[in-house]
Amino acid sequence: AALADLTRLNFLLVDDNKLTGTVPNELCDMELNEIFFHDYTENVDITYAEMYGDVDTYSNNNEMGTRKKRRLEEARLLPRQGDPETERDGCTSIACPAGYRSINDDKDGVFPCRPCSDLEHLNPYIGANKCFDVKQDDILRELYESTNGAYWTNAKTWHNQEIKHCDKQGIECNNKNEVIAIFLENMNLTGTLPESLGFLTLLEALDVSGNNIGGKIPSELRFAPLQQLDVGGNVMTGFVPLGLCQKDGINGNGLDGIYTCDTIACRPGHFNSLGRAKPGVKGEKCHLCSSDTYVGSTSCSGALASNSITPYGVIGELIIILFALVLLGALYFIWIRSAVSKRYIRAEYQNRYNENPSVNTIPAQPEPNYLPGTFPLPFNNKDNSVVSDNDNDRDDWNSARESSNEVWLDVPKIT
Repeated sequence: AALADLTRLNFLLVDDNKLTGTVPNELCDMELNEIFFHDYTENVDITYAEMYGDVDTYSNNNEMGTRKKRRLEEARLLPRQGDPETERDGCTSIACPAGYRSINDDKDGVFPCRPCSDLEHLNPYIGANKCFDVKQDDILRELYESTNGAYWTNAKTWHNQEIKHCDKQGIECNNKNEVIAIFLENMNLTGTLPESLGFLTLLEALDVSGNNIGGKIPSELRFAPLQQLDVGGNVMTGFVPLGLCQKDGINGNGLDGIYTCDTIACRPGHFNSLGRAKPGVKGEKCHLCSSDTYVGSTSCSGALASNSITPYGVIGELIIILFALVLLGALYFIWIRSAVSKRYIRAEYQNRYNENPSVNTIPAQPEPNYLPGTFPLPFNNKDNSVVSDNDNDRDDWNSARESSNEVWLDVPKIT
């Protein structure tokens, strides 16, 4: 544990959290929180060293009072079997183990610890100051009280505490009178959900949608074997507990190998008509909402509600779509103009070629026909044309010009 590397760590308190498991052995240090254990038995200052050390050495201390000596001798008679209720060790110095609670509510969840011994109470956390009531009638009564049951609508059977829990409206039980489902949707529940609901060991369905329940979703619900959980349409805040997000089967969570908190309830700032996303790859997701919503919102009351995953709202999305259509239209117009231009040029070229096939073509040169004993005529080196006498004369005239400003006119002889 990284905390064990802090050599000057003297105090470490983890009570009133929801930590499970055990305290790491690397952290189990007798000197941690030692000051809390000097006055735990009838206000007698007995340190751990005095309790479990050499009693004769401490008994001979003249400064030790008679009452303290007596309590010290009694403490030395306690069993030393690692019992969190009777023997402090380095681990219980930090937190009482799961299944126990601190004897005093103000003892910060540390030694001395008392077990949750009866079958109607339990505690799954370390460092706890209380045990949870797991008796069905007590849990349902706590649900009624914490959600202001006196103001529920259509709940006459709940107002009469003498009616058995399986006969109350919205409660379903198995043939052993064990609660397996609670359906209290749209009944004007307010307040908060109690943590103890998670300790209904056979609870498979819980529906409290469409009410005005506040607070947070209890993380203890992960201990119940829930297959259906609906908290949509309330005014809950915070976030979905990670233990529920990773729990297989709730609302189909884990379908297609996908585990997500939105399958339990839409996170703040998102909504779905169900208050949660549908499971799997093809399931409808929670949609973004521009306004700040609650956990499990079923609608978006903000001015800019979005029905997609973009952050721009409906108006913003319409603007984006319009801009995209204009851009596509402009590109299509340019493409059409380019295609028309190409066809026009091609047609013009073909028309000109059909009218005058010699256009843009090089006339074929006739094959020379030399007579025996004759020589080929000289050719111009520039264009390989036959050099005539007139051409030679023209060259002579050009060389005879005194300057480039002179203009000579070659008039052929008319006969």
